[in-house]
Amino acid sequence: MSLGDVFVVPAWIFYSSPEPLVGLSQLKGKRIAAGQEGSGVRDIAERILGKANINSKTATLLPLVGNAAVDALDRGDVDAVIITSDPRAPAIEALLSNPRFRLIDFSTAEAFTRIFPYFARLTLRKGVIEIDPPNPSNDVSLLGITAKVIVRGNVHPAIVQILARTLKEEHDGPGLFQRAGEFPKSLDAEFPMSQIAVDYYKNGPSLLQEYLPFWAAIYARRMIALLVAALAIAFPVFSVTPRLYGWLVQDQLRKLYRRLRIVGNAMCMELTAPQVEALESEIAAIDRATRAVPMRNSDLYFVVRYHLDRMRSRLVEASRTDISGGGGA
Repeated sequence: MSLGDVFVVPAWIFYSSPEPLVGLSQLKGKRIAAGQEGSGVRDIAERILGKANINSKTATLLPLVGNAAVDALDRGDVDAVIITSDPRAPAIEALLSNPRFRLIDFSTAEAFTRIFPYFARLTLRKGVIEIDPPNPSNDVSLLGITAKVIVRGNVHPAIVQILARTLKEEHDGPGLFQRAGEFPKSLDAEFPMSQIAVDYYKNGPSLLQEYLPFWAAIYARRMIALLVAALAIAFPVFSVTPRLYGWLVQDQLRKLYRRLRIVGNAMCMELTAPQVEALESEIAAIDRATRAVPMRNSDLYFVVRYHLDRMRSRLVEASRTDISGGGGA
C-alpha cells in the first residue's frame, strides 16, 4: 500500500554549447551521461530521450552520474548530463552556478505528463538561483518525477503511523518547486492508500496518541466513535419520548371525554331509574380512570374532574326532574 506522494524530483538535462538547444532531437549523436544501466536515472533518461528517438544506437549513453557526470561535462568528455536530484544536491548547485552550462527548457513538458502519469511539469523561476544578475535568466520548464513511498500491506499500523509522521515532518516545508504544506499528498493512482497515512496527513496526531500507546489509542478512538454514534441515536429518541408520552396522555383523556359526551347525550332524553343508575356507574368509572393521569399533568386532571362534577350535578338534577315528573303523572 502507498503512503502517498512525498515530493517531486526534477530531471535535469544540462549541456555545454554556445548555442541553446531548442529540442531533444539535437542531442542525437552526442555523448550523454545517463546513469548506470539498470538504475532509476537510466530508466528515466531512456524514457525521455526515447520520445526523440534517441537511444544507444543514435547517441553515446555513458554510465556516469552525480559529481562524476559533472566533472566529465566540465572536462568536455560528455556533451550533456541527465541527473534526477534535489536542487540542493552539490552536483546540481555546481551545474546551476556555472555559466558555461545550459539547462534544457522542456517546452513539451505538459505533453510528457499526459504520456507518463508519474511525470509532473515544473517551472524553475527566473532569478530563483541568483537574483542579480538573474539565474536562470528566464523561466525554465522542467520535467519532474513524482516520488512516492510504498510499504508492504502487512506492515504494523504503528510503524505506518511513524512513517507518515516522519514523511510529514521531512517533506512538509517549502522548496524551489513546492509550497509549504503541499507534500506529502494522499494521492496514488497506482496503489491503494493507507487510511492511517491519509488520516495523519489530514488531521495530524490525535490527542490520544500523545498520551496513550498506539494500541490503546486505537481502541480509545473506536470507543469514542461508538459512543458518538450511540449518542447521535439516543438524543433524538430522548427528545421524542416526552412528546410521545404527552400524546398518550392526551389520547387517554380524549377517550374519557368521548365517554363523558355519550353520558351527556343520554341525559338529553327522559331517563328511567335503571338508566340513571347506569349513567351514574359510567361517571364513576370515568372518575376512577382519571386517577391514572400522572401528577405532572395535574392541570389536565383538574379540568377533567371539573367537567365530571358538572356532569354529575346535571345527572342528579335530571334524575330529580324525571322522578318528580313521574310522580305528578
